[in-house]
Amino acid sequence: MTMSEVEFMWFVGLFEGEGCISYSDLRRRGTSAAHLTLGSTDRDVVERVQRMFGGVIHTNKGTNKPMHVWRLNKRDEVVALLQRMRPHMSSRRGARIDEVLPNLIAFEDTRFGDDVFCKNGHLRTDSNTRVHKTNGYKVCRDCARESHRRAA
Repeated sequence: MTMSEVEFMWFVGLFEGEGCISYSDLRRRGTSAAHLTLGSTDRDVVERVQRMFGGVIHTNKGTNKPMHVWRLNKRDEVVALLQRMRPHMSSRRGARIDEVLPNLIAFEDTRFGDDVFCKNGHLRTDSNTRVHKTNGYKVCRDCARESHRRAA
């Protein structure tokens, strides 16, 4: 089933009011993470969003009505949805998208996939990364040099 433009605009309006764009720059661990969330006390609303875009639904049971939260985690799906939503968002939400998208795309476009930085935060490049022939592990030459210096 293809989504109509009216359905998409319904989602954009809902996300504008109830959605959240979360981004974590995890360079120390060699990756980044982003997800979109949207919460509602009406489960049918988040189920409709899930049918439109995938993702998962979690229910948080509080003291009042349960809160149903839709979450989209997959980087490529988050990027595609943010790019499609961007022209329709308010200046505040648009600014957040403009802040997050370049970082997600930078991680995505690298030869090393999500593993753009080594565990110590060094940027992986062809000149400072060696791929181990037998196990495929990526070895940061900057880290190896620092380790040899400390050992000497």
